[in-house]
Amino acid sequence: MTRYYLYAYIRNKDSNTAKAGTPYYIGKGCGKRAWHHCKSDAIHPPKDLSKIIILERNLTELGAFALERRLIRWWGRIDNHTGILRNQSDGGQGGAFWTGKKRTPYVRKKSQKVQVTGICKICGTKIVREYTKGDKRLLNPIELCSHSCRNKYITEKRRKIRASCLKCKSEMSIFGFNWHIRCCTK
Repeated sequence: MTRYYLYAYIRNKDSNTAKAGTPYYIGKGCGKRAWHHCKSDAIHPPKDLSKIIILERNLTELGAFALERRLIRWWGRIDNHTGILRNQSDGGQGGAFWTGKKRTPYVRKKSQKVQVTGICKICGTKIVREYTKGDKRLLNPIELCSHSCRNKYITEKRRKIRASCLKCKSEMSIFGFNWHIRCCTK
């Protein structure tokens, strides 16, 4: 795929190293790489965006790496006293979406399993569940074995909640209260 390009950052003014108009960095990129470097990179794009020059477009990754190495060798590097570029390598490193950081592979830790037993509050069956150590569900003891038992338990809890009508002062469970309000307000 030919979506890679080669770019150069050009000096604004003369320095001890080189004259204005010469490159101080050469790189390979795709997308917006020439205009947006990583925060951890030692080289940052120039504030004057006209000092960013695209040298070659529509390159393959392999071709871009080869051309980058050739131009870095041509201009030379400051750190090894061969030239005027601030590049810290001879080029050709990295990948298409290299961020400048080495990533350590994720190693999944083996977690200890905990077996919890209990008795269902509704039907009385024995419940055995397995959790990993540190699971938040271990803080609450097992009470119900299934969704149907859970629904029965919630229904019974709601029936125990009482409400009183403000008009007729009668007291009833919440289930009958909605029906009562419709009849009482007529």
